[in-house]
Amino acid sequence: MSDQRRILHVFKYFRPDFTGEGTFLERIAPAFRKARPDVGHDVLCTLTGEPQGGIGALDGIGSVRYLTARSNKSAMTFVELFWWTLRNIWRYDVVHYHTHVDRTFLSYWLASLLGKRIVLSATLDDSTLQIGSSYRAWLRPLVRRLLRRFDAFVSISPRLHAETVSDLGDSRAHLIPMGINMPQLSEERRLQARRNLGFKDDTRVLISVGALSERKDQMTLVRALPDIVAKFPDLVLVLMGPALEPAYAKKLDEFIQANGLQQNVRLAGWVQEPWPYYEAADMMVFASHEEGFGTAMIEAMSYALPVVARRLPGVNDVFIKSGETGFLFDHEQQFRDAVLRVLAEPDLRRKMGADARTFVIPRFGMDQISARYLAVYGLGQPG
Repeated sequence: MSDQRRILHVFKYFRPDFTGEGTFLERIAPAFRKARPDVGHDVLCTLTGEPQGGIGALDGIGSVRYLTARSNKSAMTFVELFWWTLRNIWRYDVVHYHTHVDRTFLSYWLASLLGKRIVLSATLDDSTLQIGSSYRAWLRPLVRRLLRRFDAFVSISPRLHAETVSDLGDSRAHLIPMGINMPQLSEERRLQARRNLGFKDDTRVLISVGALSERKDQMTLVRALPDIVAKFPDLVLVLMGPALEPAYAKKLDEFIQANGLQQNVRLAGWVQEPWPYYEAADMMVFASHEEGFGTAMIEAMSYALPVVARRLPGVNDVFIKSGETGFLFDHEQQFRDAVLRVLAEPDLRRKMGADARTFVIPRFGMDQISARYLAVYGLGQPG
C-alpha cells in the first residue's frame, strides 16, 4: 500500500449525473491538491450507472468507481456497498459520505470499526434530525446511536447546521459553506464574453442556473417576463441546466412559445463551464423553493452580479442582504418589482454587484473552504 494518505468521497450520484455536491468536489479538488499534495482523493458512486467509455481525468481526483453498470435504486445497493467497503476500505484513512447513502448503516459501522475517520454531509434535506425522522419511530433511538459513530458532521447552510446541533450537539458539527474560485474581472472581458455568446453590448442579460424542475421553479421567472420585456424588449433570460423533469421543461417551452418570448429566453442546457455567462450577465435570478446552499448565487456574486432570489430562511438570507447585495422575494410581484428596479437603475445594479463581490471574497474562497475541510478530515497540516 502507498504511504500517501487517501480520502474516499462517497456519493449517490456522480458524473454523468451532475449534482451540486459532485460538481463542488470537482472544483475543490485542485485546491485540496494545492494544500496537501501528499493526500489523494477517490470517488465511489452508489446509484449512477458507470458510463460507457468512462468520464476522463478529473483534476485532483484519482479514481472514480461505480457500484453498478446501470442506474440502480434497489435495496441491493446496500449489500453491494457493504461488500465493496469490506474489500476496499483498507486503502483509505478518511471516508466522506456526501449524503446518507446507506440506510442500513452497515458500511458506516464497518468503516468506523476498522478505525477510519468517517464524515457525513448534509446538503439539502438530510441533517441528522431529518435522517432520523425518515425512519419509523421505534427505530429512531437506534439511528441516533448509530449516527454518533461518525467523527464529524458537515452542514452547508446554517439551517442544516442548526438542525444537526439540536439533534446531536455541536462538538462534531461543522458549518462549511460551498466554496468558489474567485474570478478576475474587467470590462474588456465582459464585453468579449457577451460577443462570444451572441449578445449585443447593450442587451440586458439575466441568468439562472439549475436543472429545469418544479423545485427550481424557472416558471416563476418566465411568467414574469411579459411585464419585464414590455419595458426592456431587448432583455434575454438564460436558463442554464439540464431538463431534469422533461414534462416540466415542456411546460416552460409551451409558455415561452405561447407568449412570443422565443427571442427573450435562451435554454442553454447543461453548461459545464458557465463562467462566460456570468461574465456576460447583468443579474442573477433564482426562484428555487429549496436549496441546501445555492452555490450558483455566490458564484454570481463573485462576478459582481446582484442576485434576485426567492427567500430561503437560513440558506440564502445569510449572504443576500436584501437591498444591499440583491433582493429577496416571497411572491411573484416582488420578483417583478425587484428585477425592474435593478434594470432601471444602472448605478444601483453596479453598487449591489460590487458589494456582493466584496462580501463573498473573504468568506467563500476555495482555498479557505478547502482548509476547513482538511481540518475536519484531521489533515490540516502536511505530515
